Amino acid sequence: MPAHSQFYNEVSKALYKKDLIGALYQLKAWISTLSNWELELDWDKITNGYRALLSYQIEGAQDEQRGAMYTQFMRSTWSLAEKARREEGIKTSSNEYYVTLRGLNHTETAAELINKLENLQQQLLFDTLTTGHGSNLSQTRKQESEELARRLFLKTWTSEEWTSSTRQFYTATIKSASLDNSVKLLLISAVMLSLNDIFDANKLIFLVDTCRHRVQEVRQRALVSLALTLRLHDKTISYYEKLGLSPELIKQLHELIKQPSAIQYFTSLQFHLFNCTQADEIQRTIHEEIMPGIIKSGLGKNRFINLNEIEELLDDDNNVGKHFDSETAQNLRQGMEHLMKLHEEGMDMYYTSFRGLKSHPFFSQISNWFLPFNEEHSEVSQGIDNVKEFLRPIIESQSMCDSDLYSLCFLMTQFPRGQVDAIRNQIKAMLGDVIDKSKTINAERTIEGTYTALLQNYFRFFTLYRGRKSFRNPFDSELIPLPEISILQNAFSDQSIREMAYWAYNHSKWDTAIRLYDLIKEKTHSTDYLLLAEALEQSGNIDAAIDKFQHTLILNPHEERAKFHLSRLLMKEEKYDDAANIYKQILNENPENVSALFHYGECLLETGHTDEALAQFFRIDYLKPNFPPAMRAIIWCSLLTNQLEQAERYFKKIEAGHPKPEDYLYGGHTAWLAKNIRLAVDRYRRYTTSPEMNGKIFHFSDEDSKLLVGQGLTQEELQFMEDYLNLPETI
Repeated sequence: MPAHSQFYNEVSKALYKKDLIGALYQLKAWISTLSNWELELDWDKITNGYRALLSYQIEGAQDEQRGAMYTQFMRSTWSLAEKARREEGIKTSSNEYYVTLRGLNHTETAAELINKLENLQQQLLFDTLTTGHGSNLSQTRKQESEELARRLFLKTWTSEEWTSSTRQFYTATIKSASLDNSVKLLLISAVMLSLNDIFDANKLIFLVDTCRHRVQEVRQRALVSLALTLRLHDKTISYYEKLGLSPELIKQLHELIKQPSAIQYFTSLQFHLFNCTQADEIQRTIHEEIMPGIIKSGLGKNRFINLNEIEELLDDDNNVGKHFDSETAQNLRQGMEHLMKLHEEGMDMYYTSFRGLKSHPFFSQISNWFLPFNEEHSEVSQGIDNVKEFLRPIIESQSMCDSDLYSLCFLMTQFPRGQVDAIRNQIKAMLGDVIDKSKTINAERTIEGTYTALLQNYFRFFTLYRGRKSFRNPFDSELIPLPEISILQNAFSDQSIREMAYWAYNHSKWDTAIRLYDLIKEKTHSTDYLLLAEALEQSGNIDAAIDKFQHTLILNPHEERAKFHLSRLLMKEEKYDDAANIYKQILNENPENVSALFHYGECLLETGHTDEALAQFFRIDYLKPNFPPAMRAIIWCSLLTNQLEQAERYFKKIEAGHPKPEDYLYGGHTAWLAKNIRLAVDRYRRYTTSPEMNGKIFHFSDEDSKLLVGQGLTQEELQFMEDYLNLPETI
């Protein structure tokens, strides 16, 4: 959505501060640029009324309604600011909302459209009973009904701020038995889209009221639409509650939140919202981890190959070598395992497959993104006659969202009749699990299924619709999670928040994890503090992480994982004595813990206790012979204590294995201090010519210089060695 005008920002900023006069002055300057006398009259009415209220106050008149009147002036000023924004947009904005609004027939009302729709649907029912679906008259009426529903969607989406009576009319419409449920679902989505940018208390009340509808599909769409709207308007709702600008809205929201079923729905919704944010991870996994292996093998060169076939080939040890080399097979297995993990977590597996099909002209109409799937829709029914038998189990399995079902139908109609069988086999291979599940079909989607399908529909609209930049994306991962929304904060149980926080932690969403763990009211589990501390550590907040690790150990003094993390952070803070004490605690409980021994040795080394540090590294060498980190530490300690034969012996051990370039740096130190300068140069060159150096000028580090000078070499000798190593050997 384009940025708000500076005038709107200034007016809203003043209102948030309860600065009514400041807001009115800003609003006056704004309205003067719009040349709209109705807005000017509204401004005069608010200003004169407020002036009268202030005059009575100055004169000392008592008025019990003064507070309520002030609130009404605030509410009216906010409403006028929204009218001014709408007027400005109609005149100047290229945003899709205003482009659509300018093109509407403004003489046609929502009530008239609904009345026509109800009459048409009665006629269609009569046609079905007398002549069947296929008659020309029935087809004409069906198309007219679809067009009316589209216009009703646009009229509702672009509607100005509702009055109480408008809201009551729409509420009655949703409860009407003579209007088809598909139209009701469209209306709910239109209201959600209307609230996408412009806050309207009556539209929100409508959604809350519809959350109690007797029909599951209608009720679920209202709940999902409400949840997405709350993510966008948390600040405004808090403001309305604080100033009492819409007591009815706040009352209805609190009544809904008190219902355990509603919070259960919102809890489930949050996990679906999390999963939606991972959609691109599926695409990345397929394109970066799986497709390169398929291309390399040549399997996808002449025909379509699906993931199920790849999985079968990888499971067949006799055949895998015929198609893949060992490295490709390993990479493919890892990619498939990653994909299966995402699938098990409930990620949207069809988003990647169907995103390219949203360019069909059907999806150029904004209302069609929210349309419940109907195989009798005029743009679908004629084209799928020859594939209905194949599509039936996929449609009835209820495992795909409406948008993708439409895409699948349009895909099938694009191919000549002679190619349909080949395409059918490919799609069957892709969606085999969907077709198999159709054997246990339910008449209706489950509650979870309804949530999933609707959220997938909404997610596809906000991420794939050609005009998506005209809208605020309620799926944006930067938006706050539902438990953080002010009006919902006390509604979620600690356990449900804990599970959400763990999801965020497990998917490396560190900031979200931190905020959710902070919302847990009673952190009685040491794991709460442990995972919060680790998230803080990952986000770079070291002081707070140290504090939470210490809390973890208060609750569970034997939590070894917390001790390791805490001691590592203390080492980063150069608090080596404190870190050493923690490693000693770990070693008291587990004397053969190699990691604790190594880091304890590091702490001793940093505090100048080289001999004690060396003893720890020798113990590691005994427990885990030829462990490179311990051998490198022994070499360093040996150099510090001038035990050159010992340093040389351990360098030879490393060299016989898999040495790293920096190992030759330590080997060079050993040879030079032993007066074997030629050997030192050879070893240093193994380091300076390594890919790690990449042609960079070589200099001894401060630590290396301190060691070498401490063992008797001079700074001048170090300078000469650097110069010699940096000269090309051919000179």
